[in-house]
Amino acid sequence: MFRLLGKIVSRGWPVMLLLWLLLAGVLGYYSPKLDNVTTVGPGFALPEGYDSRAADDLLAEGFGPEKSRLLVLIGAATPLTESDHQLIQKELEYIGSRKEHLLVGYVISPYTHPYLAKRLTSLDNSTVMCAVVLRSQFVSFDTHWYIDDVVAHLKTFTAKYPRLSYEITDSAAIGRDYNMAAGTSLERTRFATILLVVTILLVLYRSPVTPIIPLSVIALSLWVSNCVMALLGRAGMDIPKLVPIYMVVILFGSCTDYCLFLIGRFREELARGHSRFEAARIAVTHVGEAVAASAGTTIAGLCMMAFADFAIFRSTGPALGIGLAVGLLCALTFAPALMVIPGKWLFWPMKLRLVDAGQTRSGRLWGRFAGLVVKRPGLVIVVALLFFGPLAIHGGSMEPSYDLFSELPEDAPSVRGNNLVVEKFAETSRSEQLVLVMKSSVNFKSHRGLQLADKVSKAVEALPDVIEVRSITRPMGKVEPVIDEYIREPTPSVLIRLKAETVLRIAFPRYVSPEGIITRVNVLLKHDTFSPEAIRMGHVLWPTVARTLKGSGVDDVEFHFGGTSAHMDDIRRITRGDLRRLRWMVLGVLYVILTVVLRGGIAPVYLLGTMVINYFTALGVTQIVFAVHRHGLAAFSKAVRLGDVWGSVVRVHELLATAVLDWKVEFFLFVLLVAIGVDYNIYIMSRLREERKRQLFRPALRNAIVFTGSIISSCGIIMAGTFGSMTRSTLSVMVQIGTAMAVGVLLDTFVVRPLIVPALAMLVEKVKEKFRGSYEPV
Repeated sequence: MFRLLGKIVSRGWPVMLLLWLLLAGVLGYYSPKLDNVTTVGPGFALPEGYDSRAADDLLAEGFGPEKSRLLVLIGAATPLTESDHQLIQKELEYIGSRKEHLLVGYVISPYTHPYLAKRLTSLDNSTVMCAVVLRSQFVSFDTHWYIDDVVAHLKTFTAKYPRLSYEITDSAAIGRDYNMAAGTSLERTRFATILLVVTILLVLYRSPVTPIIPLSVIALSLWVSNCVMALLGRAGMDIPKLVPIYMVVILFGSCTDYCLFLIGRFREELARGHSRFEAARIAVTHVGEAVAASAGTTIAGLCMMAFADFAIFRSTGPALGIGLAVGLLCALTFAPALMVIPGKWLFWPMKLRLVDAGQTRSGRLWGRFAGLVVKRPGLVIVVALLFFGPLAIHGGSMEPSYDLFSELPEDAPSVRGNNLVVEKFAETSRSEQLVLVMKSSVNFKSHRGLQLADKVSKAVEALPDVIEVRSITRPMGKVEPVIDEYIREPTPSVLIRLKAETVLRIAFPRYVSPEGIITRVNVLLKHDTFSPEAIRMGHVLWPTVARTLKGSGVDDVEFHFGGTSAHMDDIRRITRGDLRRLRWMVLGVLYVILTVVLRGGIAPVYLLGTMVINYFTALGVTQIVFAVHRHGLAAFSKAVRLGDVWGSVVRVHELLATAVLDWKVEFFLFVLLVAIGVDYNIYIMSRLREERKRQLFRPALRNAIVFTGSIISSCGIIMAGTFGSMTRSTLSVMVQIGTAMAVGVLLDTFVVRPLIVPALAMLVEKVKEKFRGSYEPV
């Protein structure tokens, strides 16, 4: 197949170039802008069957959709005056009246709900807080546009009254900051990647002409891929917001690698005296299979993500797989056609000459590596295990972080607003982390329904990790004496009932549905919303609520836990399940591909084994790097005390085990690192098989290491550099993924591929020799 492709490209190169340019033009004309079709909200949506999803459905049924919330804080450096309150009230009325957006559900402020004035005003009377409940997802563009309108009006307001200032926070503000940070990250990553790749190519080839080929392939691949993604997005496919960032990094790294192999073989054939057309044909014929096989492993790994339950994973993988397939096709057709035009001038001012890889400086270095592997494979494996083992164990035991605030830069508006809430308001003025939603045939506005709601509220409030419970019987977080007296009386008097109804009439709209069959109980915890303790708190509360309802005499009560902490717990459950399942699926698919490509079933086992160990090692190294970054070296110095060795070890381990890596890191790292690592192993094992046809195993292994060392190392440096450019992102998750991928690729390039894999191959060959009863001289 690649022989035919080589003939077509070398002979019909003008047609090939014209077809690609025509395709790019047509797609660009008909496709929308990619930013206009990327989605964020659906990526965080949970499928049916999860408790927080059921809670959201019940809340929507009883109170209307409440998908996100915006907290607006307006205050001054000194206590607010009466005139300040009047101005703020007028401004908040405007914010709550933006009904044309069709997003505002309801507004809670000291002025709309006077009985909550103490809770929504800071203790020093310098700041007022207003909660705007929205009907749109916290990361949707509708929410983003609404907040833009609110912020623009707040800026005008504070400019007119400079004594006052504002901040925003909560889920809707987090979503807006996330969208803005993603856009900024894309621009930073693109610029850093281009600069890095151009620099490396200029150093590698020492020619200003050669880099034009990979850069042209990358530009065309990105353009066509983005157009295809935009068309698919318009057709209804979910394209997550971060896909363009991943696409830039993957295509820059992969397309550059593919072009390096093609250009290297093209140069070699020109030096042998072939014409530029024949050199292009031979390059595609001999390099095409290895490039296609390596790209196929990455594409297959990415497409396996389509089997994930979580939407953000399920839609990201196939989108990146399609983009990489476009890059592969472009590299195998557009790049050779482009190389034909300059011919030998592609390498100007360098002269073409055949060089024995073993006689170059880098070749001699790889020769020493090869000699060590051939003579002492067991020693290489033992030393590698001593290095990789502890780091891999640490990476495998890490707990991911589910803190949305930690993903954003410290100067993000939502982070500043959250800091102001913590500073100015008491713990009980925070947003509820858990929302218990109950549905029953019993009317919760009735005497019996109120007794049931109060019984559950008391049981939950008695738990040690609960600060406060707000429900229909305690709307302010404390027991209302009038309501308590009404509930305790089996047959309350008319006077008691009238007094209770006066208070309940105000609380009913907030805590009981209009029909009375659904009620909500807001639970505030001692722990931070995104802490592991808060996220798992639903599992602690569930048996308490179930036991309380069982003893209430009401048998048809349906209850679920919602709220931010419950939602993150369900995300934790679904992503952990996806990760466990897809690890085996990816490894299974890659094993099949490697078995076909390498024509054997033994080598794929230890190749994939090295990739898995490298994955956990990269995860462990990255965890340590970001733990040190968070705590600082001073904290580790303080943890180490002379004379208390065991205590020092425990304290240092606690610091290193801090949940600092985002929950998306280990998922994307596994798919990308394992697939890309297999690419490089395919190159060396294919060369080993080729050399084995001409000579004995030991010299064949040595030549495979020497002849692939320089080119694969160059590819690894470029790939690590492109992923390293993600550290320029303003989103911490992108910085962490970029760091982890760079560490993993460098370890694979300079340790796993040249040392561990050949050493394992040597040991396997020795076992085969033992069973065959024949030995080769060393």
